[in-house]
Amino acid sequence: TPPAVVYSFKHALIQDAAYQMLLQEDREEFHLRIARALTTDLADRAANEPEVVAHHFTNAGPNGIAPAVHWWGEAGKLAAHRVALREATAHFRQGLLLVAKLPPSAERDRLELAIRAPSNGTLTALCGWASPKVGANAAAILELTERQEVSHARRTGLWAMWVNTTTKGRIRDSLQWAQRLLEEGEKGGDVDMRIFGHGAAMISHFYLGELLQAKEHGDRILALYDPGEAPRWRQVTAHDLKTLVGVWECQWTWMLGYPDRAVQSSDEKDAYARQLGDAFNLGFALTLGAYVFD
Repeated sequence: TPPAVVYSFKHALIQDAAYQMLLQEDREEFHLRIARALTTDLADRAANEPEVVAHHFTNAGPNGIAPAVHWWGEAGKLAAHRVALREATAHFRQGLLLVAKLPPSAERDRLELAIRAPSNGTLTALCGWASPKVGANAAAILELTERQEVSHARRTGLWAMWVNTTTKGRIRDSLQWAQRLLEEGEKGGDVDMRIFGHGAAMISHFYLGELLQAKEHGDRILALYDPGEAPRWRQVTAHDLKTLVGVWECQWTWMLGYPDRAVQSSDEKDAYARQLGDAFNLGFALTLGAYVFD
């Protein structure tokens, strides 16, 4: 009943035929009008179905490319939040295909960075830390942040490059990325970069058998650790950093010849991980503890 009238085609083939009969210019205009209506008059639907908005902007011609990139990014982040990793990756990829059509500019870099930074988490979860896709995405993030200083994205890029290098077994090479985190953190007074750098250096030194250096970096992490900031750090590292120290501390303590103290350290990191309630972080803590004490 007017004004709440809904029109529908009797068959999908009729809809397709009608769509194909439209001139390209008219099709693009309709898509643009629909996208704008969704973002202005139906904001709730746009927030819950950003991929629909992205679809219409994508098909709206040159004027729709930039907003389409933004909405594909929003669709990817929403899918990642729902742990729909394949869908998230597909949405991010669609945004990157479109951003390649834009001419070089600071705005183009900003749009690409807004997609690449959150896609690091989905690529890592879907493909694994050592995946070439993770490394390529991290390298692209760093290249973009050379042209456009965005500290949070740079932290993500440097950490991802360290993880990617380490999990390929190139431990000595991975120290350069830990050092870059530390150097840039010190230079810019960035606590996030410093604590990530100490975390990266701690694990790399441990794998190299340099246990006292690993312990030194672990102590620096604990000195910088802030429970209020910990959830934000977990979004980048996928681990709570205090728990991370406990995971490696119990191992180097055992290797240095203090088994009783190592058991105590392991129990303490398990208790703290349970207190935080993050399932992935707890699973990691229990699994790595079992390597030593199973």
